[in-house]
Amino acid sequence: MQFIGKVYKFSYIVLLLQALAALNPVNASEEKGADDSYFRLISTTCLTCHDAGSGDAAAIPRLDGLRAAEIKQLLNAYKSDRERGTIMNRISKALTDTEIDGISAMFGSEAH
Repeated sequence: MQFIGKVYKFSYIVLLLQALAALNPVNASEEKGADDSYFRLISTTCLTCHDAGSGDAAAIPRLDGLRAAEIKQLLNAYKSDRERGTIMNRISKALTDTEIDGISAMFGSEAH
């Protein structure tokens, strides 16, 4: 039963990211124009697993306390498969560089 729950959770995350990508107000050739409301929206998907009060801290690290540069470095490492994870490699590959910058800024300790 626990495995099925994880499959549904993963499916939910993938569908949510696809829906957010479809709503992305950013033209692929003009990514610099994205606004903070889009990054706040897409960042909420991260909290499905990385919520401060949930999950196994060893398996699913919390994002609070990390600097924006650290989050960006980790997302890029997952995206390029330099860092191994169970799901983060697949999720990060769907993110543009601008989305990675925005997500990092939303969660980074400099933003708080």
